[in-house]
Amino acid sequence: MRMKHLDTLRAFALMLVMVQHYGGQTLNAYFPIGAGSMGVGCFFTLSGFLITGILLQSFDSGVKTKRAAWLDFYARRLLRLMPAYYAVILALVVMGIEPIAHSWPWHAAYLTNLWIALGHPDNVFWSLSVEEQFYLFWPFVIVFVPRRFLVRTILALAVVSLLFKLGVLLAGYNTRTVGRLLPGNMILLGAGCLLAVTSFHQTRANCFDWYTSRLHRRFTFAAFIALGLAV
Repeated sequence: MRMKHLDTLRAFALMLVMVQHYGGQTLNAYFPIGAGSMGVGCFFTLSGFLITGILLQSFDSGVKTKRAAWLDFYARRLLRLMPAYYAVILALVVMGIEPIAHSWPWHAAYLTNLWIALGHPDNVFWSLSVEEQFYLFWPFVIVFVPRRFLVRTILALAVVSLLFKLGVLLAGYNTRTVGRLLPGNMILLGAGCLLAVTSFHQTRANCFDWYTSRLHRRFTFAAFIALGLAV
């Protein structure tokens, strides 16, 4: 499910993350809601959209059994992500670069975000942990939740995500570190999932016939309002 315009969007998200890490204070000042936050949020939304579309098409096409589709999905995720990821972790451990060198089992198990939430130093592996944890549970939702309840399930998860963030804030915890956890990012992943479900029609993903010019104008207006409120 390769779409060039989404690859372009992914490239912009990558550039935003690079600005966050290497742009310095002067350049980052132009992004009042955080260049890195915007980039990672874009990645999460894209993941929710693409993964949900892949799963719906695999499970509903009837070409494979659900078991075969399940195994195929996990095999593709493992082969795509793990070799490069573990190569980087191994290099950091061999070179003794902290904090990875002494805490590598957490990162190897894709639990970096939990490790950070427990009070340890932040590092870039947290977003990959969120992605992998999402990959582990989301296929079960797609398989076991009836299609007529799928939109409501995604909206419910988004509400839970917002309540989780509110609870963290009211409880006085560090919202940045606890926000690294999957529940805190489910609203972003869920936005992509919701778009994928509403764009799935008769075993075919990415059907945007419903996206009329009138809707385009409304979504654009809503996007600018949301961005203004965020800033």
